[in-house]
Amino acid sequence: MGGKFKWLKTLSLMSLLLGSANGLIAAGEASAAAGDITGSSVAFDGTGKFKDTLDTLDNVFMKSGVNAASGGVTGPGDLYYYAGSTSFKGVAIDVNAFKWSLKYTAADDLKVFEAEYDSGSGTFTDGDEVMMVRKQKPDLLTSRDQLKASYVSGPVPAGTKYLHIRLPQAGFFNNSEFGNFSLDNVTLTSMASSAASNDYIVDTLASFDKLAAGAVTSNLHAVANVDWDVQTFSNLTNVERLDATLEDKGLTYEVPAGKEAKSVYAEGYFNFLPSKYFEVWASPDGATYTNATQSSSYHKPAVPYDSNWVPTSVDVGSLPAGTRFVQVRLPAFTSGELYGMKHPKMTRVAIGYGDPADDTGPVETPGQTTIKQAAGAISINGAVELDDNGKPTGGWQGANAITLTGITDTNGDDHGAKVYFSYDADNLYVGAVIADPTPMINENTGTNLWGGDNLELFFGTEDTDYSQFPDKKNTMLASDVQVVISGSISNGPQSYVYRNSNFSFPTIPLAGMKSADGKSYTLEAAIPLSELGITNPWDNKRILLNAVLNDGSSSGRGQWGWTTTGETLKKNRGQWGKADLEAGSAPVQDITADVIVDENTNRITVAGQRADGSSKDVTLLVTDPNGAITYIDQAPSDSQGHYSFTFPITGSAYASGLYTVSVGGDDIARATSATFDFTPGEPGSENNGEPRGTLSGPASAPAGGAIGLEAGFLGGGDASYNVMQAVIHYDKDTLDFAVDSEHPSRLASGVVTSAVSGLNVLDAAIKPAQGEIMVLLGSTVPNFAAQGRLFTLHATAKAGAAAGDTTVSMREFQLSSETDLITAADSSATIRLTAADHSALAAAIADAQQTHDEAVEGSATGQYPAGAKAALQAAIDAAQAVADNASATREEIADAAAALQAAVDTFQGSVNVPVVDADKTALANAIAAAQSTYDAAVEGSKVGQYPQAAKSALQAAISQANAVLNNAGAAQAAVDQAVTALQSAVGTFKGQLVTLVPGETRITIRDLSILAKYFGMTSSDPNWSAIEKADLFDEGEITLRSLAAIAQMILDDWLNE
Repeated sequence: MGGKFKWLKTLSLMSLLLGSANGLIAAGEASAAAGDITGSSVAFDGTGKFKDTLDTLDNVFMKSGVNAASGGVTGPGDLYYYAGSTSFKGVAIDVNAFKWSLKYTAADDLKVFEAEYDSGSGTFTDGDEVMMVRKQKPDLLTSRDQLKASYVSGPVPAGTKYLHIRLPQAGFFNNSEFGNFSLDNVTLTSMASSAASNDYIVDTLASFDKLAAGAVTSNLHAVANVDWDVQTFSNLTNVERLDATLEDKGLTYEVPAGKEAKSVYAEGYFNFLPSKYFEVWASPDGATYTNATQSSSYHKPAVPYDSNWVPTSVDVGSLPAGTRFVQVRLPAFTSGELYGMKHPKMTRVAIGYGDPADDTGPVETPGQTTIKQAAGAISINGAVELDDNGKPTGGWQGANAITLTGITDTNGDDHGAKVYFSYDADNLYVGAVIADPTPMINENTGTNLWGGDNLELFFGTEDTDYSQFPDKKNTMLASDVQVVISGSISNGPQSYVYRNSNFSFPTIPLAGMKSADGKSYTLEAAIPLSELGITNPWDNKRILLNAVLNDGSSSGRGQWGWTTTGETLKKNRGQWGKADLEAGSAPVQDITADVIVDENTNRITVAGQRADGSSKDVTLLVTDPNGAITYIDQAPSDSQGHYSFTFPITGSAYASGLYTVSVGGDDIARATSATFDFTPGEPGSENNGEPRGTLSGPASAPAGGAIGLEAGFLGGGDASYNVMQAVIHYDKDTLDFAVDSEHPSRLASGVVTSAVSGLNVLDAAIKPAQGEIMVLLGSTVPNFAAQGRLFTLHATAKAGAAAGDTTVSMREFQLSSETDLITAADSSATIRLTAADHSALAAAIADAQQTHDEAVEGSATGQYPAGAKAALQAAIDAAQAVADNASATREEIADAAAALQAAVDTFQGSVNVPVVDADKTALANAIAAAQSTYDAAVEGSKVGQYPQAAKSALQAAISQANAVLNNAGAAQAAVDQAVTALQSAVGTFKGQLVTLVPGETRITIRDLSILAKYFGMTSSDPNWSAIEKADLFDEGEITLRSLAAIAQMILDDWLNE
């Protein structure tokens, strides 16, 4: 395949392959043969859920054909599950496979059916197929050889007692390999589960027939993929834009009447590293849309394997109530970003929908809750408002709750609590309704507050999936927080915060109220999000959560938790539950805040602008990782609202870690927060207000990776400058900057971008041989304040760059105004370049060595010719030399892996096989059919004809197939491959038929409909070029004769079927 069509190959990385049954049981067949029966039924837990990790097949009622090993199951074959005394509600299946061996047709995939079991014959009969929505997990990939996805079911038919999971078998990948699905987990739910069961609109983007009425698709194009390699990943089509420099909203969907959209999954890929990704927007009426996408909605590879393969999916699990229309919006890119064959592709969209939410109140799921955004600030007065049905109302309306299940004592009194949560931009609100016949008794204060009636809350914002610190599940991380609140009658509301072995007593609005009957009480609190380490809560964050109710004094008291109870266990973060902060609306930002850290001088600069653009006081508060105040200041902004503070943090008195910046001021409704990581050092040379440039970048970057360099200016007093230039010096052997394809002495568009509103990049020139770049910037804003971060320079570490430090410096940084010209002090940034990853090559070497060691040379069938093992060992040794070279580049490693694979393929291809005459019947039939197609085709540029190049390509394919047919020694695999290649060539040829309908492979009545629209048009019409190919007789006019001729083509085509 030519280089310009490289994206066709990489598309195969974006989707699971759909495949034929290859003899497995298909839907509608009468029955399945008996397999190995265990008779097991699924043991659902109290929430109606069961997760089969497939370490064994003891939980499967019956299996057939599958292989189980290493905690996974591979096909082809069948698994049957039995629900026992209940019935199934849903199923989810995690797939993990080696994708390069997968090859399926579009007619098949992993499938699930409801099934009926005949105990007499021990056989199953399939019923309805269960809709399965495949969701890729590109963020979990550690190698581009992997395929990871989850299949999630739509509704399972009511009363389903048996489920049949069918694992398909792949077609041939090469002469001896099949590629099969590998299942990691099967999660089943019963009718006792409260989890939603949605229907889905699944669009594989083969056409636009699933879009909402009125969707504008004029800039969209559905592309059919005919190359077999694309089929290694499901979708045989994708959608791209005709002009990707334009934003597109054409992928618009409407759910059925009476339903509302609940979730959206969309996938696509980029054959370049994009500056932005596609987004999901939601609307109740198809007119007004809001962006439902959060940063956490995206799933992208943790490591960009190369710039030609960036698979991306977005999974929005919760849409605003009342959503009926969904748009998947494709962002606009500059022509510089899209140079060459670069086009973002969309490959699949799935819209989950169901009945509109009712007002029956939230449903609890043990160990899992969703915290919703409050409609406004909740008044903390101790009254958690509930309606007559016990549902939260007032400020708590719609809030979800967790239940701390207690006891009923010997007096018949209840003990326990229901705790409601909500959030806004500043606080996490807690509202607890506590059953306690002796309420609000706590004589303790300070750090002993835990000894009486109180509520303990535990929060974790870091490592919520336990992957980073798996050994810390039985303790609390330094960032985890315990908050204790109490509404004591004798001492009043009290609270404290415990973090990293330290107690603190921040201001937490708190109130309590005893009920009229004296057997319960309520607590309300507004815990500042800054105390919990939560920023941007509206961005669909996930946290760990536990709550523990303490009832009575420390001796003999009652204690009940949400997920765990006990003085030791309650602090085991591995046993805490999960809470998702539902995606919400970000507050209006009254003031911006950017932080620049100068590690050379240990000075911090905080700069930004007031939204009102006025000159008023701005206040700055900086706190260290322990919450202690590090710096506080106040100063007026300039006449455009710009402000800047610069201060040092030096010496051992300051802590290392995450610092928090809070910026507010006069008429600022809410402060803006930002964070920065910092390790205080010794004082550097202070600048004392002298003008100097700033340059910063990432601490490290992999060879071949992208690097962003942030450049700015500090000092210079209150002067304003409207034009500036800087010369960037870099190591030409380690860094690359993209250049304009037509003007190689200029940087490409987007390499230099402004970081400040009102500042524009005027031009940027490059001397690649010297490693120098000059950047010109300018502003037309009066009295422009050139302070803080000004522009970003985008570089790429060369693939062959050796591991080590590379330094970029900014010199000759001049700033000019109408009356002044200054030169700022130089600045630099050092980046550690890391070596390429050797792990994949090492694994390939180990596999090749095993192949070598297990092989036997000889003349018998299955043995290898003399000398074949020596040749393979030489290739292994050559690859090992590259693997042992710590400074080997990524390209050298990739070349070594490719050479080794070629040697293994050659070795395996040399094995002695029994001589069997190949069956060429299918090949002869395919050649005859292809020749008939070729002979019937008319060469030309008119409707119903074929381009000359298309006929030539088909004739060449026929000739190649005839060569195999006439080769008496051709192996069966070669014959089969020839059939496949010829059929593919015929398909490609038919796709090049000249029609009026793009993508059609035959003339249809749609061509007639289009032609009728232009009936009577002549060659003098300015739109003649659009229909000229339908002037079959070169009459210079669309006449009845042309219409009749095309109608005859339709009938002739039908007669020849």
